Amino acid sequence: MPLCNLNYSVDLLTLYLVFEDTKTSVDLIYRFVICENQRWWLGLDWTTNLFPNERPPWSNEYNELINDKDTFELPQRKVTETKSPENPNILIRKTIEWEWVDTDWWIDSEGATDKEGWEYFDNRWSNPSSKGGFRKYTRRRKWAKTAKMIETIQKIENPSNSTPNSDEKIEPNENTDDS
Repeated sequence: MPLCNLNYSVDLLTLYLVFEDTKTSVDLIYRFVICENQRWWLGLDWTTNLFPNERPPWSNEYNELINDKDTFELPQRKVTETKSPENPNILIRKTIEWEWVDTDWWIDSEGATDKEGWEYFDNRWSNPSSKGGFRKYTRRRKWAKTAKMIETIQKIENPSNSTPNSDEKIEPNENTDDS
């Protein structure tokens, strides 16, 4: 199930739930897929020099520009706090953190690919094939890596006398200790 709102090409793989008295933790496993795109040029062989109006050298599966696999980063840690609807003296702290499950990117060889994971296309990125050659001027290779999103929801006592409105969100310091 692709999740487009992250602006990455990801597949939701697994869901884990952990419940405690004042803390709920949800782990979602995602597979990030990025595409390496190349064009064949006479005298240059395969290169990332693509036409300005076509897909970028590194893209998601929707051909949107993203970082290459060596500089790709997971989303930053995010903490929000809102007033509990049941008790104004309780805050609900929601923390979202990401961590890699896989240590390295791996080639996704699903579909019509050669032994190195390349899928070959014509000049307009149409007619995919597992073989390069005559009239195959473009190619892409999919790289995948699995990550885990950890969402923790805690009920904590409101440390201040001033209680935020129920719709107001507080963004505490990123170094807040959630233990």
